[in-house]
Amino acid sequence: MSGNEIKRAVALTYQVLKDYKPVSTAQGSGLAAEKIIREALESNVPVYKNPDLLKQLTKFDILNDIPEELYPAAEEILDFIFSMDALLGKDSQIKGTQNA
Repeated sequence: MSGNEIKRAVALTYQVLKDYKPVSTAQGSGLAAEKIIREALESNVPVYKNPDLLKQLTKFDILNDIPEELYPAAEEILDFIFSMDALLGKDSQIKGTQNA
């Protein structure tokens, strides 16, 4: 990212005990994006960078299921988080799930 680009972020959650669908829980740009990223890092939630997916996810309102066509990309993110959690030997930070 060059110095003049605005930082953007989207937070996702996945609730196995509810409906198995990934949901966007927060999104923002500039200071809001920095806060989302900072809170994730402070909570030991892995941060996954994918500019193309970010562009797609910011087209949709928060607290709504993401469209099915984005499920494969969301699955890629969840796999990354599960892998990071397993590497660190901790339970998943995703609501309603735990590593086996």
